[in-house]
Amino acid sequence: MKKYVIIACVLLLACTEAINKFSKPKSKGCQVLENIDIAKLKPLVYADKVAHFFDFLHSAYQFNGNVLLYDNGQIWQGTYGYADVPNKVELNQNSVFQIASMSKPFAAVCIMQLLQKGKIKLGDSLSKFFNKWPYNGVTINHLLNHTSGIPEYMALGDLYWNDTMGYMNNNAALSLFYTSNQPAYFSPGARHDYCNSNYMLLALIIEKVSGLSYPKYLQQNVFCPLGMNNTFVFTAKDSLMKQSVKGHYGLGHYIQDHYLNGVYGDKNIWSTTADLFRFYKGIFNTKFLPAKYRQIMFATQVYHSRGQSDYARGWRKKVTETDTWIFHTGWWKGFRTNLFFNAHKEQCFIVLSNRLKGGTFPNDMVAAFFTPQGFDQAYHYFTDSMRKISFDSFIHGQELQHVQNDSIP
Repeated sequence: MKKYVIIACVLLLACTEAINKFSKPKSKGCQVLENIDIAKLKPLVYADKVAHFFDFLHSAYQFNGNVLLYDNGQIWQGTYGYADVPNKVELNQNSVFQIASMSKPFAAVCIMQLLQKGKIKLGDSLSKFFNKWPYNGVTINHLLNHTSGIPEYMALGDLYWNDTMGYMNNNAALSLFYTSNQPAYFSPGARHDYCNSNYMLLALIIEKVSGLSYPKYLQQNVFCPLGMNNTFVFTAKDSLMKQSVKGHYGLGHYIQDHYLNGVYGDKNIWSTTADLFRFYKGIFNTKFLPAKYRQIMFATQVYHSRGQSDYARGWRKKVTETDTWIFHTGWWKGFRTNLFFNAHKEQCFIVLSNRLKGGTFPNDMVAAFFTPQGFDQAYHYFTDSMRKISFDSFIHGQELQHVQNDSIP
């Protein structure tokens, strides 16, 4: 009985929250700040090395997806496998993927824009935006760097949300914090804990401050100005199975729809490799985001948040003796995604995969993709069982023997 009372409260609070939202102004046109014609970029001089590596991943590990590699004005794009495996619908370079947690950097960029305009401060308490917010001391900055300590809304949803109620949306997810009475994991700022709730709430704050729905805010202030014409935010009003690119298990079966697919901010942006390249270029366009706010966004907040990588605001960082890599990866319901770029050089690596095999790329190996000599190193990240097989034998077309089909570590 307690569960159903909580569910009823969730629905009531969600409706109340929706009614109290600022009215949404009509959509306005926007000026494209940088019109990037990818077809006019020079081809990558070591494209054959990159192509052979991904041919290897496709044949040996069933890699399925789209790839873009950009190096100092030169570009290579590859497409492997199917958008819909059972029906043998092939991917193409314009295929639109769920980018999963790679959506979080978009929310961080939006927060930087509002910070630039003086609409918010990083130290603003969540009680400023949410009436009777139950977790004291949590600020926007805590959300950005995952140090808030608030519970994971997905875990609360599994306890209190009935799948027959349909998609959960952000307001319903917010209501779970009020009705579940779950304690915080730790005091704000005490430690780092990667939590999807943080970015679900940032999306709601962006809506409250801007007066626009999150999808509309992104369309007007990010997607349109950067020419990201094939990118959108999936909402509870959309249908997952109507998307042409499906998420798959390793064997090629569909991953079924899920009630959490209606929540955005932490996930639910759908995009292409080309559009994500435009996003990467836009971050360094001072007309889109002044350098001061890019530096605030990239400033390290938590050292060694995962292994030897750090966490900034909405981005992970890998600092080596020679480079600083800014990146985010994602996994959600059959999709694996990767966006890496060099903070000081024009180097960008994007992989979107809709199958749970062959789509994971450790940050330690990314630099290898930007030197023709580095591909042996990248190759060896994927399996110990093949260390004795020369990658050159594959490049020259010799048959690979005894290939293991284990998951990529």
